[in-house]
Amino acid sequence: MPFHIFSTYYFQAILKPRSAFIVSVSRGLVISGVLIFILPLINPNALWLAMVLTEIIVAIYAGVSMIKYTRHLSTQ
Repeated sequence: MPFHIFSTYYFQAILKPRSAFIVSVSRGLVISGVLIFILPLINPNALWLAMVLTEIIVAIYAGVSMIKYTRHLSTQ
């Protein structure tokens, strides 16, 4: 969770509000909401994995975006 907070502030600091918005909303609503509805259909006990999978998916997106934007900043 601290990584998502850091990445949101990082995107805001480098003037990438769209990425900050995507990290915040996808983590809090979109991905977790979808997984909460889908995972119990697969296995009722799989509901407990919803937030874990959400954190992993958003961390991957945030990490890749941070690397991409940081490389772009260093070439300017």
